[in-house]
Amino acid sequence: MVFIKKIHALLITEIISLTAVVTAALTSVLFLFRLMMYSEYVFMSNEGLLSIFMFVVFLFPTIFKLTIPLALFVGTTLAVARMAQDREVEAWMSSGVSVLRMSLAPMLIGAGATLLSLTISLYVEPYSRNELLKYKWMFARRNVEAMIESRLYPRTFVSEPFENGNTDVCLYVDWLSESRRDFKGVFLAVQTKRDRHASILVSESGSLRRDIQEGSFDYIFSLKNGRIYEPVESENTMADMLKDSPKHLVISRDFGKNDFDKRLKAMSSVDWRVMSFSELNVSMVSLFNKKFDISVPDANDMRIKKPRAYWNALKEIRKDPAWRKSRDAIRDHTFFYEQFAIPMACFFLPLLGVALGIHDPRRKIGHTYVGIALSIFVFYASVMSGQQIPLAQLAPPEAMLVLPPTIMLLITLFMMRLRMRFPPSVGVFEYFRILWNNAKNMMRRILRKGTGA
Repeated sequence: MVFIKKIHALLITEIISLTAVVTAALTSVLFLFRLMMYSEYVFMSNEGLLSIFMFVVFLFPTIFKLTIPLALFVGTTLAVARMAQDREVEAWMSSGVSVLRMSLAPMLIGAGATLLSLTISLYVEPYSRNELLKYKWMFARRNVEAMIESRLYPRTFVSEPFENGNTDVCLYVDWLSESRRDFKGVFLAVQTKRDRHASILVSESGSLRRDIQEGSFDYIFSLKNGRIYEPVESENTMADMLKDSPKHLVISRDFGKNDFDKRLKAMSSVDWRVMSFSELNVSMVSLFNKKFDISVPDANDMRIKKPRAYWNALKEIRKDPAWRKSRDAIRDHTFFYEQFAIPMACFFLPLLGVALGIHDPRRKIGHTYVGIALSIFVFYASVMSGQQIPLAQLAPPEAMLVLPPTIMLLITLFMMRLRMRFPPSVGVFEYFRILWNNAKNMMRRILRKGTGA
């Protein structure tokens, strides 16, 4: 018993130390990539150092959700592989220690990692996402303030490309008060790259006021007595409309009629939907900062909700009979199930690591590294499949909850069966050959019985 306790203590020490190292390495790499995505918030922010530091800290929970399972798997595999290379595993098995008993310590670590990963996914990550949205909202508000103070002048167009150049916003005011809070003669146009024409808003007067939404300041552009012109593309092309009135078509000499006809057939006619309003409130932070992909801090983002609130929101979605045809509704479901599926894999991955790490010390360890790479690929492929299969209407969203843990469980049982029935000298390929030969012999026996030979 004392010998077994020493083995477990040694395994726990080795696995935890290697897992910590791998976690730090993977987290650093993913953090650098995430920091590059949010570099504008960090390096161009006018917020204090504490706010920037907290913004950086809140990036980690979403990273830990992915790195903890992988780091635990890689750490367990490398720890057992190093012991097998030093013939420690061979000595333990010669002393009567079975693979199953050797796996008790990794199972204990896997159970703890599962609880830790569940806590991060279900409680810490939603909180961090909510705080990140608030920080982005503050950053967007600062940009609006700078635009109002330094760029907005009467009878001057303020035109900016947003969303990485996919959206153009143009603002014009005919008159601006000294306080920069009251306007007259407002013109506002918004056009995305997907649209052929801009949506236009005109108003006789307007005012800018600060408001609080979900605890965060926003600038509300309150417009009065105006109209909204929204383009609606017609099913008929311009060529169809000009058939009855060819005299309205004038072609320049330097433009061939054949080329013009080709372009004319591709052009669709546009109808305009006109809506009048007496008062309209527009969020300036949302409008002028679409490149930050935010609106108000809650932003209808299901990912910032705690488990109970998330589940209640899913119940509301399910009340719509056509919710399964909505890609957004399916994504909300799959993300919720993903928060359980990935932590559940933490329990099986250490067992798979033990089975992969046990090898013949007389052989090179390269096949162990190949097994690690293939297992990580299969794990992430199962997660991506669980996300995409429901979107393709091939399975319900619950597939996300079942698919990744089931696939990893089957692979783990396969590898554990190999290590419990055969010595370390038998590798995976040899095991497949044995299974293939056994299957062929079984088929031969069945055929002999069937023919009566």
